[in-house]
Amino acid sequence: MVFDPLAELNGTAVGQYWHSQRKAFPKRPTELEPIGSLFELFELPGGRVPPAGSVLVNEALPGSRYLLENAEGTQVVQVQRDRFLCNWRRHAPSNEYPRFDALYSFFQTQTAAFELFLAEELSAQLTPRHYELVYVNHIPLNAAAELGLLLPDASWRTTPRWLVPPEAVETSFTFAMPDKAGRLRVRAQTAEILQTKERVVVLELTARGFLDDRDRWFKLAHEWIVRGFDDLLSPSLATTLGRN
Repeated sequence: MVFDPLAELNGTAVGQYWHSQRKAFPKRPTELEPIGSLFELFELPGGRVPPAGSVLVNEALPGSRYLLENAEGTQVVQVQRDRFLCNWRRHAPSNEYPRFDALYSFFQTQTAAFELFLAEELSAQLTPRHYELVYVNHIPLNAAAELGLLLPDASWRTTPRWLVPPEAVETSFTFAMPDKAGRLRVRAQTAEILQTKERVVVLELTARGFLDDRDRWFKLAHEWIVRGFDDLLSPSLATTLGRN
């Protein structure tokens, strides 16, 4: 979630917030470089229409980004002057990927606690400006040329040709969501897992946008990610990998 910057949200304030949530996040916060924001553009000043797929890029504000982790390191909250993020990370094969309802419940709980802290300790409140929902999947792949077996829309022609099969591939798609609620951005790239040397496709689906009704926006974003995932993958793989 991106919100209007809060000057009061400095390192001292984040430290206070961490102490209020220390049972859930016992590890001392990690201080990181802040990150910038991307806003999906559908209209320019004067009512002009921007090029398809346009984004407004805001550079990172001065300050730091603070990362709070639970004891297992699987649940993460990130805080900076204009962003509040909730993530889930897989540290071991035994960590089962949670369903969307569980992740969104975690986000709602943490957001409510953060808003209460801002009101009680800083006399401040959040003014959301943009939301983001990201789904990342690692799909086994034997060779980059096989990407088309996973994503038929990104097929590599196998007829005799001058170019040899690619050693790496990266492709992307952008889709407008209804009512200018945002866009679904899909990126697929080949990679190698360092620990196991396994070849995979990193398939990342990012819904980004805004509606006044936060729950409605996340429900819409989740639907687009799930149905987009099913639509993009080969039918057999979509069934095997399942929905989230």
